[in-house]
Order: sequence, then C-alpha cells, then structure tokens
Amino acid sequence: MKISEHQLPTIIEKLEKKEAILPTYDAVLIDEGQDFEADWLRLVSLLINEQTQSLLLVEDRAQTIYNRKRSYLQDTGLSFQGRSKVLSINYRNTHQIVTFAWNFYKKHSLLKNKVVKREIEGEIIAPQSTKRRGPEPGIIKAKNFFEEMRLVARQAKKLNEDTQYLDEVVEERKQQNDRIEKAN
Repeated sequence: MKISEHQLPTIIEKLEKKEAILPTYDAVLIDEGQDFEADWLRLVSLLINEQTQSLLLVEDRAQTIYNRKRSYLQDTGLSFQGRSKVLSINYRNTHQIVTFAWNFYKKHSLLKNKVVKREIEGEIIAPQSTKRRGPEPGIIKAKNFFEEMRLVARQAKKLNEDTQYLDEVVEERKQQNDRIEKAN
C-alpha cells in the first residue's frame, strides 16, 4: 500500500478512531530516525502490535539534516523512558579520525558549550573511539572548489590503488560482522 504525504493526517486520524484497518507489525526498525517527520513516526507507532510495542529507533542527532525538535511520547504515543540507550562508541572511524574531528569540533563549533559526558538527550555527546588505528588525518587547503574536487579525486584514486588500505577495510568489516553475529 502506498500512502502519500498529504494523506498522512487523514489516515492517522482514521487509525486513531479505529475507522481504518492497516496491517500491524510485531517489530519495526527505523534507521536514520533523526530525519523522520513526526507524522511518519506517529503512523509507524499506530502500526505496531500493541502487545509487543517493539520499535527500534536508531538515530544520530549530530547527523540531522532537518533540525527537528521532538518529543517521542508526543509524536508517537510511545514512551522510551527506561528503554533507551545512548551508543557512544564509534566503530566507523579510526581513533585518529575521531580524535581529530572531536578536537576540531571543540575548537570551532558554536555549540561547544553544549558538550556533555553521556547523559542528556539532545546535547552533544563526547565520542568514544575504537582501538582501530589508521593514518593521521589532516587538512589540505584548496584555492577554490574545482581545485578541492581535483585533490579529492586524486586522493580517492590513490586510496583505491592502495591494496593494503582496502585489505584493512575488508578485514575490519569482517570483524564487525563477526561481533554482530556473536552478539545475536
């Protein structure tokens, strides 16, 4: 079933009044949840089996592209209190990249005073890094956009030709998959 954006308020209202029947789901996983509209979350919450109320919502508010403020209880009717967890370990990047990016952020961000240890939702959380190591990152200044693109293309080509780098990436992905399989 396809539902267009303009139909959402009407469908949500009908579902809430029990005037419409749509399939329900025992469990739902939403990735990139920070970019979901409130109506999207409300619709999904209405389609979750009332007995399981199993919704796994994964988000990174530091990656939001729409700058949305939200209350999940208000948006979905579901309470995540006592059922939420902040994941702060970065498995995607090397220690060097996380450290470089965090130091850059602390020095240049207008929000640097919002940094917290690990408690408050909506604040900037200091990252933890993995033990994975790599080369030190750096900043290369370009004179203009076209020179920047030329430098990026040259670096991408160089990394693509470096089979040791690609072997390390493949091995890291295998190790991540093994950890995930063991956890399940």
